[in-house]
Amino acid sequence: MDVKKNPVSKEHWAWIKLRVLAAGFPSWKPLAEKHGYTKAAFSMTRCYAFPSIEKIIAETIGITPQALFPNRYRKDGRPIGRNYPRVVRLSERKKICNGKNKKTVLHEKEGERGGLV
Repeated sequence: MDVKKNPVSKEHWAWIKLRVLAAGFPSWKPLAEKHGYTKAAFSMTRCYAFPSIEKIIAETIGITPQALFPNRYRKDGRPIGRNYPRVVRLSERKKICNGKNKKTVLHEKEGERGGLV
């Protein structure tokens, strides 16, 4: 799985952190806890697209996520995303199960062994 980095410049990230500090959050931890995330998720937003956290940061600062992270959004305002293909992951799962669901595979194994040991 190839997750593409889309980093924000150090200067822009410092500006974002300064604005979050001015909004009353001395670090990422209290903001993350308020919204049910980890502080690592907020820190990773510098290098990786994370639309839900970008929205939280932007609302805290008082601007739109599209204005805060313009290179991560399409012209119509929708997030570009993290660029990892879900279709590929689903097809890999199907290869593992040979097109059968996992319960069917488990029951077949039970029949071969005469039950689970």
